[in-house]
Amino acid sequence: MERQSLLELAGVRTPAAPDINLSDSNNVILPKVAIDYRFNPNVLIYGSIGRGYKNGGFSSLPSTPEAAAFDPERSWTYEIGTKTNWFNDRLLANLSLFYTRVKDYQVIDFIPPNISSITNAESANIWGLEVEVKAQPATGLNLNAGLGYTNAKYDRYTNGAGINLGENRLSNTPELTYNLGAQYRSPNGFFSRVELQGFGTTFFEETNQAKRSPFGLVNARIGYEFDNFGIYLFSNNLFDKTYLTSSFKNRFDGDRFYGGIGEGRTIGVQVTTQF
Repeated sequence: MERQSLLELAGVRTPAAPDINLSDSNNVILPKVAIDYRFNPNVLIYGSIGRGYKNGGFSSLPSTPEAAAFDPERSWTYEIGTKTNWFNDRLLANLSLFYTRVKDYQVIDFIPPNISSITNAESANIWGLEVEVKAQPATGLNLNAGLGYTNAKYDRYTNGAGINLGENRLSNTPELTYNLGAQYRSPNGFFSRVELQGFGTTFFEETNQAKRSPFGLVNARIGYEFDNFGIYLFSNNLFDKTYLTSSFKNRFDGDRFYGGIGEGRTIGVQVTTQF
């Protein structure tokens, strides 16, 4: 990144900030090891260890080279789980447990008074579980359910304002997610599906002040399917739930919170074909 910042007064240009001339390159090896064992045709267990990496780089707004550069983010992820199927694949149940240790976690921070920049938290820990169940209790009828729990927190992090945010939750990571669905496809072509998608409390920035409360969305679809043609009436966010997709605290407007609103009820018609 190359940048000059100049101030011109009465035709005279003077530097307004130090010149920034930065470059960086990295080579990284990302190993992954996985092993699984099948006890019988219905039960499999597995485990894996893998390394993750996210490039470092430069933010364009800070006025000094030291504040502009941020480091790569490195992680190790450990996962164990089981996959099972029963009753001739009419019931599937899967469970996974995971833990991720992140060093130099990249954060969008505010350097006083109002400069936005990517910085690094020293470390973060992420652990949780996922459960998935699928069932076919009758011909044409499919049920599914899923549950995810994620505990994602900074381990050691002091932000640009000098505030210790260790133990705060990571941004945009809901603690709980879940889904329920039911779908029916009849032999004569009738199709219907209804599903619920749920999200737990979510924080939008590192101080954990701007947040979204738990909520759920219902989507539905009915239609008719021919051999290679289908027509459907659908609705997303059927009950017109109002929810946030982003939020932040405006330090220059009485500490008010601003944010973006998710899409409301959508109703439409879809036509599909295969050839």
